[in-house]
Amino acid sequence: MPSWYTHVVTANEILKSINVKKDEFLIANLMPDAKPYVVDNFSFNIPYTISHYNEYTCVDGVYELLPNADKFIEKHKNEFDNPVVLGYLTHLLTDKFWNNIFFENFNVRNQDDEYIGIRLNNGKIKICDRETRNNIKRNDFKMFQNYLKKTRNYYIPKYTPLMLEYARNIIEVPYQKEDLEKIIYYLKLNNSCFEDVNEYKVFSEEEMKKYYDESITYILDTFERIGVEVKKDIKDAEGDYTDFKEVYSFA
Repeated sequence: MPSWYTHVVTANEILKSINVKKDEFLIANLMPDAKPYVVDNFSFNIPYTISHYNEYTCVDGVYELLPNADKFIEKHKNEFDNPVVLGYLTHLLTDKFWNNIFFENFNVRNQDDEYIGIRLNNGKIKICDRETRNNIKRNDFKMFQNYLKKTRNYYIPKYTPLMLEYARNIIEVPYQKEDLEKIIYYLKLNNSCFEDVNEYKVFSEEEMKKYYDESITYILDTFERIGVEVKKDIKDAEGDYTDFKEVYSFA
């Protein structure tokens, strides 16, 4: 659900609190989006429902097809020393967090508990189908990722042969070297900020900033629950990027 640079910045923030190979961990945060709606011409095309372990989940009375991070955790519970597994999980947890926030707070139901539309940030209710709803929330995430680009430091991964070695544990996404290089090229090519010509429709920017901070806490708390070591002393720190070769900052 979040835009790619929201995943990138989120992963960079998580990286401050765990000991893991950074390039492999960061690239894995984009791997679940194997269906080429962001990057064209992957060597394979895996449906979103498979790459995200999707299942119909009841959220505030409405069934939505959502990522099942717990299913991924159970399947890979003995592999959390693998940076690609941990990065892939971070993506799923990020999607799960934001989807739950959206569907719990902004979905509108009728008296029969059927989805009918969304609640906008101006207080009005927009009656619309799910496709229109999804386009509206994508706009908000596009706006927010532009904010993150402008205000946060982040590192874009470089290709390493270990990426493919670690990725073999996740059979749902059979990435090849050229696929990963296309992801990295895309991130670098689209790294600049755009001029804000739209406005937030559902969230406000302040709400998204608050939820973003909560998403970091949610992911790290989940890591601790499943036995991943989290460096608590820097959990809320700004982080140290001195060992990163290319750090992007538009602040």
